Amino acid sequence: MRSPLENIDLTLAANFLTERLGLLKSSRIGLRFERIQEALFRAHPATSELRAGIVIPGRTEIDLLQKITSLPHVWFHWEVAVKFYLALDQEGSEDPDRWIGPTLRDTFGIKARTIFKKQLTILNEPEMRRLIGIQEEDSVIAAPYVRGILFLPWKKLQREQFAPPGLNPVGSRGFWVEESELADFKSSLQAKSPDGKFFYFTERNDWIRTHDFTEIIENGPNLLIETRLSRPSKADLEMDLKFPPFQGTYVRSNGHQCEGRGGSRGEEIRFFCVPDGWLAKAERALESMRHLGRLK
Repeated sequence: MRSPLENIDLTLAANFLTERLGLLKSSRIGLRFERIQEALFRAHPATSELRAGIVIPGRTEIDLLQKITSLPHVWFHWEVAVKFYLALDQEGSEDPDRWIGPTLRDTFGIKARTIFKKQLTILNEPEMRRLIGIQEEDSVIAAPYVRGILFLPWKKLQREQFAPPGLNPVGSRGFWVEESELADFKSSLQAKSPDGKFFYFTERNDWIRTHDFTEIIENGPNLLIETRLSRPSKADLEMDLKFPPFQGTYVRSNGHQCEGRGGSRGEEIRFFCVPDGWLAKAERALESMRHLGRLK
């Protein structure tokens, strides 16, 4: 069976992507990921019509509306997201609000409720369909496309692990450590796989791409923290983070990706390093979200 990507003109997709990224005024990786999916859909021969970034004033924004040639009276409503969430509890949790983003601005639960209860339901309303020009005889299929990684606390990890219901049971998983734990974490991995190397991703865009590790410079965390790319942003300072949380991975020294845990990329382990005291700040951020009515 042919992969859907084999049907796509990747040169055309790359041209679409370059054009669309040139119009972006934000560095958010979620918007970049959305543009990547849009470019792939536009370049696919089955796509007969594609609309992107449809704003419904005062309500929400629809990521993508797609029609395909074989279903001329059906619209696919795509909501696209890429997210990374860190567990606050030792073994994870079935409560989606106990998984928080590394920069402490949202939770898995907040994102899931936004997608499934606000964004994907908007076109159930006939007046909203008319507003954006969907014909009465057309139907709409809700199509969430969410990718990302869940990270468990490394030092406190026990045998049993928990995750919110409804997730892919073999989806990508990783660990998170605070800065003072990083040396012990590295030693524990090197004890099991002494031929491996650590790589640190200095730009957030690197969190969402497949890496050729032979082309990535191996940096120590102190160098990473001191680089211009890793200086705290205004938002990081507002959350009292002395440096932005960063991702890394541990791979074999020959640069090839390893078999084993880590998801579709085949990496041995993906991890987040966060500032010391991050967990306490995360609990306070969660209380603030609860006070503002953002949690269930």
